[in-house]
Amino acid sequence: MKKLLFISLFAALLAAGCSKEEPTKDVEIVFNQDELKLVKKDAIQEILNSKGANNIRNIYLIPEEGTWSNVSNVQAMRNNVLQPSLELSPKVRGKGDFNFMVGRASKVPEDSLWFVQHGWTINKRFLENK
Repeated sequence: MKKLLFISLFAALLAAGCSKEEPTKDVEIVFNQDELKLVKKDAIQEILNSKGANNIRNIYLIPEEGTWSNVSNVQAMRNNVLQPSLELSPKVRGKGDFNFMVGRASKVPEDSLWFVQHGWTINKRFLENK
């Protein structure tokens, strides 16, 4: 009886060890205007196609703090870089703050709403001072 119990326990431990999945992780990509290639569709697709992609919970695209005030065309950056990357997978999300020049993101209201809906904030520094 002891042998049967031992064999059952050993088999259960072995099965638990074999079915153990690697923990999921988040990938954070910090980018600025000079490094938009890091968050372009091809770069994100490469991550999604990588060997460890099944263990990725989220891929966060994080704008480098304080480097966005001179962006002249927020809509082009959204349409040509960020949106195509986010459309690849629900794992791809925004995180962090864009410090656009005041009024720049709201030139096209749908753009500022799009940024917020996808996880980013815009000009958070103005909200913190209230």
